[in-house]
Amino acid sequence: PEGLISAPTTKTPAGTVVVAFGGTGLGAENGRGANQASDSYKNWGVAETMFRRSPSDEALPWVGESFTIAPDLSSATIKVQQGIPFQVVDGFDAGDLTAHDVAFSMNDHNGATNPESIGGQAGDFAGLWGEWVAVDDATITFDFVAYDGTWQLDYANQSGQAFNVFSEQAFIQKGEDWVADHVVATGPFQIEEWLRDESFTIVNRPGTHWLAELEPKSERIQVLQVSEPATRLALLRTGDVDMASLEPKDAAKLDLNDFTMSNSGGSTQHGLFFSGNLWEDVYAGGPHKGETLPTKATFVHDLPWIGSPGKHGDDDMEQAKAIRRALALAIDRDLVNESLVAGLGNIVDVMYFSSLHPNWPGSSHEYPYDPDEAVALIKAQDPDYQKGSAPKDGPLGGHAFEISVYAQGGSPMRDEIAAAVAGFWADIGLTTFALKFSYQ
Repeated sequence: PEGLISAPTTKTPAGTVVVAFGGTGLGAENGRGANQASDSYKNWGVAETMFRRSPSDEALPWVGESFTIAPDLSSATIKVQQGIPFQVVDGFDAGDLTAHDVAFSMNDHNGATNPESIGGQAGDFAGLWGEWVAVDDATITFDFVAYDGTWQLDYANQSGQAFNVFSEQAFIQKGEDWVADHVVATGPFQIEEWLRDESFTIVNRPGTHWLAELEPKSERIQVLQVSEPATRLALLRTGDVDMASLEPKDAAKLDLNDFTMSNSGGSTQHGLFFSGNLWEDVYAGGPHKGETLPTKATFVHDLPWIGSPGKHGDDDMEQAKAIRRALALAIDRDLVNESLVAGLGNIVDVMYFSSLHPNWPGSSHEYPYDPDEAVALIKAQDPDYQKGSAPKDGPLGGHAFEISVYAQGGSPMRDEIAAAVAGFWADIGLTTFALKFSYQ
């Protein structure tokens, strides 16, 4: 079509896929979970974890062959696939993966079993389970601190916040300093070169991968860190890269008769979390189970969107729920998609629950744009909450309050969406502002 960008002749070497990657930094090569090794190793194909998800959303085995859960949900057992060879790195051959490598990798990352861990999920794992124990080469057992039904689909799965399985023998034989700079894992791709925060190159490791369906279709992939979205588009346009992660508004400029648009299966959702809604009064588990929790700082202030049972009146929970619903109804999701995402997105009504999924319940969980209803809902509440600096001359009068929106830094689209949400809320009379900084 006229005005769209046509595909160029590629300038990249034959047999190599060159990718322009966005985000805030590729970091350095790092082969230890406790040192915050990249979660993306399991996505790039360098490392592997326990389970996978199929395109149709079914749970699939990976390093974990199967699992069972105790009837009282107190513990679980995982059977580990045998005969998975580790990559040979700088002449070091760690042999085949066993349950001992799995247990080492989890316990090294878990903040409960390794207090010095700065791994990305150190705190999440600590809240889920205790030490993982290798009963033999093929069996892992662990006790749940608090059972979570998503443990296998999120915290031990390629599609979630899982850990990488690294070689325990590399840590024992080569030492901490060596594994801090070398990745010894089992994926079909092996790191050939890594330049901190600049680029990395991964190659199809010798031999056939143990899981045939994961055998690479490319011999070499080079990933370039290109933080500026316009530069990624320019590199794709000139043929200097074969693939690029693009902002939706830039992707809409490409002629899809020439280019192919795809995703990794890890689609990004943008949603609102009303932080502070922590309602437990006693510890649910652990050594202090049943004891009274200390006063929550969020309850010092009576914020309208946070329910506080017993602190600010018996109906505070219902009041907060009504205000959260009003805030949801005040956002024109279709306009955000059309204006900021080039119409390429899908509406998110409930965070982490895709409306495209076959289990989506439909209209009962949807929030159609209705600013008039949003104003009516807020004005129906007792304005006994903290209002901040909100003026009283808007549509909400004395019911107006102040609220901020946090945008995780590093994505122009994310920043724009946060600003749009703040704008929609300002339209109904709230005092709003967007906070944009890195997520730590």
